[in-house]
Amino acid sequence: MLDPHQLFGAIVVLNALFASLAWFLARPNVASMLSVVTFAIVWPFVDKPLGGRTIHVVSEGNGITTGDFLTVLALGIVAIHAARQLRRARRKSALTEPPPTDH
Repeated sequence: MLDPHQLFGAIVVLNALFASLAWFLARPNVASMLSVVTFAIVWPFVDKPLGGRTIHVVSEGNGITTGDFLTVLALGIVAIHAARQLRRARRKSALTEPPPTDH
C-alpha cells in the first residue's frame, strides 16, 4: 500500500521539476537553471510511488526506473542550452575583441 505522505512528496517534486523546466525554457537564467538542476537531483530520491517500471535492479529494493529518465532529460536540456549559451558568448567576445597587434 502506498504511503500518502510519500505520494504527496513525489507529486510536489514532480510538479516543481516540470514548473522549473517550463520556467527555464521560457526565461533561461541562472535562477531557473539552478531550480531545474535542484529538482532533477531530488526527483530520483522521492519518485518511488510514481517512478514506473524498474529497468535495472541496483540492489534489493533499489533500481533505475522509467521515472529516473526525467532527471536525465531535464539535466540534458539544461546542459545543451548552457553549452549553446557559452558557445554564443565566446563567439560574441571573439568578434568584439580587437585584433592582436605585433610589437
